[in-house]
Amino acid sequence: MRRFFVSFLAVLLSQAAAVGQTLNWVQKPELTFNERNKNWTVTFELDSLVDVEVAIVDPGKSTVVRHLAAGVLGPKTPPPLVANSRVQKIEWDGKDDYKNPVRNASNMAVRVRAGMSVELEQIVGGDPYAYYSEEMGDSDHSPWAISGLEAKSDGKVYVWGHSSNLGPPALRQYDVDGNYLQTLFPMPAGKNVNTMLGWGINIRPDGTYTPKFNKLTDPSLTTTFLDTNLHMARLLPTADQDHLTFWQTGLRSGSFDLMTISTDGTIAEDPADHLRGPLVKNPPFVLGPVEPSSHFLNSILGPVFVCPAPDRKSFYLSGVYASTTIYGSVRKIKMDGFWRDGQVWKVDMKTRTAKVFFALGKQDIPLIRKDRDSAFGGLNGYAAIHGVAVGEDGHVFVCDRLNRRIIVLDDQGKTVREIPVEYPDAIALSMKTGALYVTTRQGDYHRHGALKLLKYDNWRKDKQPAEVIEVSKTGYTRQQTHSYVVVCDTAKGSNVWVAYTQMPVRIYG
Repeated sequence: MRRFFVSFLAVLLSQAAAVGQTLNWVQKPELTFNERNKNWTVTFELDSLVDVEVAIVDPGKSTVVRHLAAGVLGPKTPPPLVANSRVQKIEWDGKDDYKNPVRNASNMAVRVRAGMSVELEQIVGGDPYAYYSEEMGDSDHSPWAISGLEAKSDGKVYVWGHSSNLGPPALRQYDVDGNYLQTLFPMPAGKNVNTMLGWGINIRPDGTYTPKFNKLTDPSLTTTFLDTNLHMARLLPTADQDHLTFWQTGLRSGSFDLMTISTDGTIAEDPADHLRGPLVKNPPFVLGPVEPSSHFLNSILGPVFVCPAPDRKSFYLSGVYASTTIYGSVRKIKMDGFWRDGQVWKVDMKTRTAKVFFALGKQDIPLIRKDRDSAFGGLNGYAAIHGVAVGEDGHVFVCDRLNRRIIVLDDQGKTVREIPVEYPDAIALSMKTGALYVTTRQGDYHRHGALKLLKYDNWRKDKQPAEVIEVSKTGYTRQQTHSYVVVCDTAKGSNVWVAYTQMPVRIYG
C-alpha cells in the first residue's frame, strides 16, 4: 500500500494535498518537556479533520521509538486523540513501545503524518499461480492439497486445490502455456444472479451477491458439497467441454456423489440439475457400518483415477479398493467382492454400470499392512493399481504398482505389452506424438521418497524412459491424494502439466 502524508520531525513545517484538498498546519507539531510532571507533551493543530499518525522517532537512526496514536480526526476518533477537534495534545511518558525508558529522550523528535490515504499497488497473498508457499503453515495434519488437474480439448486447463493450509479451495482456469485466465471458485463476481443461485448466495439490494456459509467454524464459501468440513471434493476428468465434474470424497462423507458446474463458474439453481448422483450406480459401493451402531465401516479407499474412453460413452476407473475401517484406519482389506483391490473397471456413462475390464490375480494382492507397505512403496492410501489412461486407438495404459510396471491393454482388456516402471502413480499420453508420460511416487510418514516424471518416446518399443525428471523430493502425502499429469498438445509441441500435494503445479515443455 502506498501512503501519502505530511511528516514532521520536531518543528519542521510542510504542506501537502490530502485526498484532493490542501492541508495546512495551524500549529506545527511540537514536543515539549514538562518539568513538573516529568513527561513529554505533543501538540499540533490542523485546519481540517483528517487521518493522522503520531510517533516518537530517533532522528539519528530513522526508527520509531514509540507509536503514540493513529486514527481519523472526527466523532469516532480513538484515544488518546481528542474527538471532534483539530487541536491535539498527547502525553508521552518517555518510554518506548516495550515500556522501557528511553535513555536519550531529549534527543527524540515527534513525527506527525497527516492527510494519509491509500492507493492499490499490488495484491499480496493472492497470486493466482500460487497454490502452495512456505508461509501457508502447512504441517503434519493440515488438509492442504491439490485435488484436481484437468485439460479440456479447447485448450483450457483447470487446477483445483486449497489456496491455504485450511482453505477455502480455489478453482482456476489457465491456457495451455500456464497463463492465468480466471478464477471459477470462490465464485466469480459480475455474473447474472440467476446463474449463481445454485452456489448458495445472499443477494444484496443493489443486485450483487455474496456467498453463504455452510458453517461459521470453517471457511466454506458455498452451501454445496464442493468444500465441506475442510475436506475437499475432487475434480473428475470428463469428456464434457462445457462442464466440470466433482466427486465428494467418501472417506468421511460416506458417498461418491457427483456435482457439475459450468466452465464459466455458473451453476444450475436446482440441485437436481447440478447433482448427478453417485459415481457408480450398479453395483453400488458398499458403504456404512458393518453392523448397526458399529464403529467399523465398510469403506472404499484408494487414490481414485478416472479416464474418459474414446467413445465418450464410458470411462475407466482404477485405484479404489474395498476395506473395513475404524476411525479412518484400515482394519481389513476385503477381497471377496466386486470392488476388490487390483482391478480396472469400465463404467457406462449413461447407466453408471461398472464392469471389470482388467484384474490382477486375487492371490497376488497383499492384505497385511507390512506386506502392502513393501509391495506398494509405502502406506497411506496406495493401491495395487493406480493411474489409467487411454489412447485414441483404444489402447489402455495401467499403472501396476504391485508388479512395478505399466500394462498396455487392448480395448478388450488383453495385455499387449509391459513396460517396467518402479511405483507408477499417474499416466498420460500425447495424442500428437504418442509419447507416454508417467509419474512415479513412493514413501510414507518416515520415508518420504520422491516424485519423478518419466517420458517414453515410443511406448511400443522403449524399455527405458528417454527422460527422467525429479519433480519433488517428497513422494509421500498425508491425504489420500495422488500426483496428476496431463499433456496439452500445441502447435509448438507438448506441454506436460504435473501437480502434487506438496508442490506447485509445474509445466514441462
